[in-house]
Amino acid sequence: MGLAKRITRNTLYVFASQILQKLVNVVFIASAARLLGATGYGDYVLVSTMVIVATTIANFGMRPMIIRMVSREKERAATLLSNVLAVRLAFAGAIYLGLIAFASLAGYPKEIRTLVVIGGLATLFNCVQDALDAVMIAFERMQALGLFIVLSSLVFTTTGIAVLWFGYGLVWLFSVNAAVEALFVLISGCFIWSRLARFGFSLDFAVVKSVLVGGFPFFITILFGFTDTKVDVLMLSLVSGPIDNRLAIGYYGPAHTILMTILLLPRSVNTALVPVVSQKLYIEPDVVRNLVEKATKVIMITVSLPLILLTSLFSEHLVRLILGPQFLPTATALAVLGWAYAFQAMNLPSHSVLGSTKELKAFLPLLAISFVLNITLNLVLIPRYSYVGAAMGSVVVYSVGFFTRFYFLEKILGTRWSTVLPYLRLFLVLGLTLGAAYLAKPYLPWPVLGALVAILYVGLLYAFGTVDRDEWHFVTALLSRKLQRGNR
Repeated sequence: MGLAKRITRNTLYVFASQILQKLVNVVFIASAARLLGATGYGDYVLVSTMVIVATTIANFGMRPMIIRMVSREKERAATLLSNVLAVRLAFAGAIYLGLIAFASLAGYPKEIRTLVVIGGLATLFNCVQDALDAVMIAFERMQALGLFIVLSSLVFTTTGIAVLWFGYGLVWLFSVNAAVEALFVLISGCFIWSRLARFGFSLDFAVVKSVLVGGFPFFITILFGFTDTKVDVLMLSLVSGPIDNRLAIGYYGPAHTILMTILLLPRSVNTALVPVVSQKLYIEPDVVRNLVEKATKVIMITVSLPLILLTSLFSEHLVRLILGPQFLPTATALAVLGWAYAFQAMNLPSHSVLGSTKELKAFLPLLAISFVLNITLNLVLIPRYSYVGAAMGSVVVYSVGFFTRFYFLEKILGTRWSTVLPYLRLFLVLGLTLGAAYLAKPYLPWPVLGALVAILYVGLLYAFGTVDRDEWHFVTALLSRKLQRGNR
C-alpha cells in the first residue's frame, strides 16, 4: 500500500472516530455545564485535570517507545507489552497515592479531596488503556481503536448525564467514569490478546530497563508539553485572582474543551504520522520532511486560521449555542485561546518527528524553558486577569513553540529556514481577512458575516498563491477519501 494511502486511511479512521467521540463529548459538556453550573463544572474540570496529569506522569513517556518499538519489531509486541503493563501498574499505584497526598497538602476543600480519591482510580485503568492503544496504533489497527474510543465515550456520556440528571452529583459521576474505563480496558485487552499479541504480566529487567531508559526523554518531553495545556487549570486553582478560583475554572474549562474538539484533525494526522515517521526518519528523511511540511500547511489552512477567525469573531455565539447564556464570560477566554490552540495545531505534525528521533534529549532544555515560561506568565497574569490571563499566557507559549519548531526540524531533518516564508504569507491572508471582517462586523448580521469571511478567506488563499497544486491535492485527498498512491 502506498505511503500516502496508508497515512490518509489511518488518519480518516482516527479522525472519524474522534469526531464522533468529541460530538458525544460536546453533548456531555453542554448537559453537565447546565446541570452543574459554573462552580460545579469547575470542580469537575479541576479534578479531571489532576487525574489526567497523574496519568501522564504514571505513563512515564512509554507510549512513543511502544509505538516505535512495536512498529519495527512486531514479533516482540507480547513481551514488550507484558513488561510495560507490569511497570505501569506499579507506577500508577504510587502516583495515585501521591495524587491524594497532593490534594490534601494543597489545601483543597474536603469535597475536592473526596472527588480526587474516587476520580483518581481512573489513573490505574487509563495507564493500561494507553499501553493497549499504543499497540493498536503500532499495528495500524485504527478501525478497532476508533470503535473502542467512540463506544467508551458514548457509554460514559449516557450514564454520566443520567447520573447528573437524577441529582447524584460528582461523586457518582467519577465513579461511573472509573467503571467505564475498567470495562474498556477489558474489551481492548481481549481484542489484542486474541488478534495481535498474547501478552500477560511479566518482568524482564533487561526489557524494563531499555523501556525506562529509552522512555525517559519522552517522559520529560510529554510532561513539559502536556502539562502546558493543563497547568493553567491547576494554577487557577492555586493562585488567587479577581474572581473565585473554582468559578474561574468553571469559565475557563469549557473554552478549553470546545477547542480540543476542533483540534481533532491535527491530532488525527499526528497519530497517523507517528508509525510512518518512526520507520522512515533515518532511512528516508526527505520523505519525512515533505510529509511534515505538507501536513503542517494543511492543518494551518483547514484548522488553525479558520479557528482564529471563528473564535475571534463568533465566540459569544458559540458559547450561547453550546453552554447557554450563564456561561457568557467564557466567550472572552474562548476568543483568546483560539489563537493559542491554533498555534498548537500547527505544531502537532512536528511532534511525530520529536517522538521518533534518537536525539530527543538534546531538545529538552528548550521544552523546559517553555514550561517555565508558562508557569511564570500564569503567576503574573492570573492575579490581575484571572482565567483570561491564563489564556493570554497560553497564546505566548504556543506561538513561541510554533516558531521554535523550525529549529527542531532544522537540526533533525535539515529543514531550511526559508520554509518559514510560506507560513508568513498565510498569516498575511489571516490578517487581511480578519481586518476586513472587523470593519464589516458592525453592519452585517452574523450569518452574512460568516459567509463573507469564508469567501474572502478562500479567495485570498488563491490570490496570494499560498498553496501549490500538489499541496491542494494533499488537502483534498486527506479530506475526501480520494486516496493517493505512490511515495512508498
